[in-house]
Amino acid sequence: MAFCSRAITSSRAFLRRFYDVIGSIKNKKPFYSIRINNDLREDAKIWLIFLEHFNGDCYLSENTWITNETLHLYTDSCGNSDLGCGAYFDGKWAQYKWPEAWSNMPIMRDITFLELVPIVLAMFIWASNFQNRKILFRIDNMALVSIINKRTAKSKRVMAFIRPLVLFTMQHNIQFKAQHIDGCKNEIADSISRFQLKRFRGRVGSRKQPRRVQRFDIESETNRLINCSLAPNTIQAYQRALNALAKFRDSFDLDHSFPIPLNHITQFIAYMSCLDMAPSTVKCYISAISFYNKINNYEDMSQLFVVRKMIDGMARSKLKRPDSRLPITLDLLKNIIKILPAFCSSRYEAVLFSSAFSMGFFAFLRVGEMTTACGREGSNHAIKIENVEVTNHNIKIYLASSKTDQLGRGTFIFVARQSDVGICPVKLLQEYLKIRPRISGQLYCHFDGSPMTRYQFSGILKQALGYIGFDQSKYGTHSFRIGSATSATMLGQEVSVWIVGSSLIRNAFVHARSRTGGVNLGLHRIGVKIWWQGYGGMGLKDLESTIKRLMKYEKAPKYLVLHIAGNDLGKTKLGFLRNEIKATLEKVQSYLPNSSIVWSQILPRTNWRHSISQDSMMACRIRINSAIASFVLKNGGHYIKYPDILPNSTFLKEDGVHLTDLGNDIFLNNLQGALEMFICSGSYTYPDTFWY
Repeated sequence: MAFCSRAITSSRAFLRRFYDVIGSIKNKKPFYSIRINNDLREDAKIWLIFLEHFNGDCYLSENTWITNETLHLYTDSCGNSDLGCGAYFDGKWAQYKWPEAWSNMPIMRDITFLELVPIVLAMFIWASNFQNRKILFRIDNMALVSIINKRTAKSKRVMAFIRPLVLFTMQHNIQFKAQHIDGCKNEIADSISRFQLKRFRGRVGSRKQPRRVQRFDIESETNRLINCSLAPNTIQAYQRALNALAKFRDSFDLDHSFPIPLNHITQFIAYMSCLDMAPSTVKCYISAISFYNKINNYEDMSQLFVVRKMIDGMARSKLKRPDSRLPITLDLLKNIIKILPAFCSSRYEAVLFSSAFSMGFFAFLRVGEMTTACGREGSNHAIKIENVEVTNHNIKIYLASSKTDQLGRGTFIFVARQSDVGICPVKLLQEYLKIRPRISGQLYCHFDGSPMTRYQFSGILKQALGYIGFDQSKYGTHSFRIGSATSATMLGQEVSVWIVGSSLIRNAFVHARSRTGGVNLGLHRIGVKIWWQGYGGMGLKDLESTIKRLMKYEKAPKYLVLHIAGNDLGKTKLGFLRNEIKATLEKVQSYLPNSSIVWSQILPRTNWRHSISQDSMMACRIRINSAIASFVLKNGGHYIKYPDILPNSTFLKEDGVHLTDLGNDIFLNNLQGALEMFICSGSYTYPDTFWY
C-alpha cells in the first residue's frame, strides 16, 4: 500500500493507522505480532471500494494547478460557536452554522478541524466542476495546509474527515493541495463564515442567492439517503427482524444492550431453528442485525465465523421445503375468467380483474407490477397507463422498474394476441381501457380511480377458485407466473435457448449427446430447445460477431447463456476487463432486446493462459464473476454458479482447463437445473443456496 500511495498520493491518508500500530511496537525481539483491528481493516478495504468504482480508464490531468484566481474557490471558518463556516465558488456559495451541541465543547477550540469542514462541504457540493482537475486550496491555517498536503494527521477527529474526503477525490479523479494565505486576503469566505452578508455582497456584488446548509438539512438528507439505499420491502423485513429479536430477548430475560453481544446472536439463531423457521428467513434476520450494527457504527458480531457456520448448518440440516403453490394452468385461467361476472360487484370489476389475470399470466408479471400494496397510494413498480401501447396484434409495455431492477433502468415487454378470445390479453385489455377512467397513474384501477391493491387481487382470485371447487390454500398470486412457462408448451410456444462459449461448451455438447436427455438436457418436456455454439479459443472479442452470425440463421432466443471470458482473464487489467465485458453484454442485449442474458460462471482452472500465478488468477476470477453477475442480475438477467467444480484432477483434465467426464456431468446438471428453475419458477440465480 505504501508503494501504491506513490502513484496515487491521496491514498496516504489510509496508511496513518498502520504507521501508528507499527510505531507502538516496543518488542525488541526478532519477531512480533500485530493485532489487525477494525480500524486497520477499514483502511485496507478502502482500495476495494476504490476499485469497485474505478472505471478502468486513465486520463492525463491538467498540467497546471488551478488557483483561486482562476477557479474562484474560497473557504473559511469562524471559531465562535454562534457562527459557522462558509464556502464560495464562482458566484455560488454555501453557509453552515455550527450545531448548538458544540457550544463550550473542545471541538470549538480545534480550529484545524473547523477549517476542514467547509473544504469537505465545497468538494461534495461542487464535485462535478472539479472532476479530472488539479485544485489548489487557499487556506489561512498553516497546520491545515500541512495536513492536506500530507493527507495525514495525528488527530482522529481530523482524520475522520480526511479519509472520506480523500476517497471521494480518488473516485472522482480530483487532485488537490493547499497553499497558505493571510486571513485578510480571504475576505469573501471569511465574511460568509461570520454571516456578514452586507460585507460579502460588497466584495462580490450582486450574486446568486445563498445555498444555506443547516444542521437539520444535513441530518434529514442523511436519513433520506440511508432509507433510499434499501427497498421498501427490505426495510419492512428488517423491522420485523428487530422486533423478533426484541421479543426473543424479553422471553429469555436478556438485556437490550447494543452492540448486540455474540451470545445473543447465536442464541437467537438457535431459537429460530427451534421454531422451525426457514433458513432464508434466518439469514434475512441476521442481515438486518448486521445492517443495524453497521449503520450505527457498532462492532458487527453477526459476520463472525461461528454465526456464518450456524446459518450454514441450518441450510444443510433442514430439508428445503417444496413450493406448495400450484401453477395456474391455461384451462384453470379460462375457468377463473369465466366465473368472475358471477360474484364481482359490477361489470367494471369483472372486466378489470379479467384483464389483470390474463395480463399476469401471458406477460409473466409479478403481482407487484400490476397492483399496489394495501394502504399505499401508489407502487414504485406498478405499470402506468402511459407506459402501455395496445394494437390489434399485441401489447407493448414499458416496465420502468421491478423487483430485480430497483434502480429503474427499465425494460420492454411484448404480449402477443391469443386465438382464444375468452382469455386473450389484447382483447381483454382493450375492453378494460374502453371503460377505464381517463386518468393517469396505475394501469389497473377501480371506477373511482383508486388503484387495485394486492389484497384485492388475491381476494378475488381465491373467491374464484372457491367457486369452481379448487383448494384456495394451494394457490397464490405467484401461481400465474409459475404456470406461465409450462402452459407456454401447451400453446405450442417453444422456449429457445442458445448456449454460447469456448471449447468448454463444445465439449459439454459432445458429452451431452451420450447422456439421458440428450443435447436438450431433458428439458423438451417443458418445450425447451437448446442450440449449442462452442468454439475453441473463443474470447470476448469474438462474442459480438458470433451473435450477429447466429442471428442470421435462428430467431432470437428466450435465454442466451454465455460462458466466456475465461480465456481473457489475466490478459489485461481487471478493471479494463470488467468494463469490456459489461460493454460487450450491453451490445449483445441491444441486438437481442427480448432475450434474457444468463451469465455462466467462469470455472476454476489450474492452468491459465496469461498468468502462472494460480492464487492471483483465482482471486481475479472470483471478482469478475461477482461483478458481472451483479451487473447481469441488476439488468434482469440470470446467473449460474458451479460450486461443486474445484480446481483439481477430479474435475479437470491434465491440461488444467477442460473438464473430465465427472466435471462435465456436474456442469450439465447445473445447466439443466438452472434453465428449468429460470423458466418454471422465475428464479434468477442457481443454485439458490447460502454463499458468503
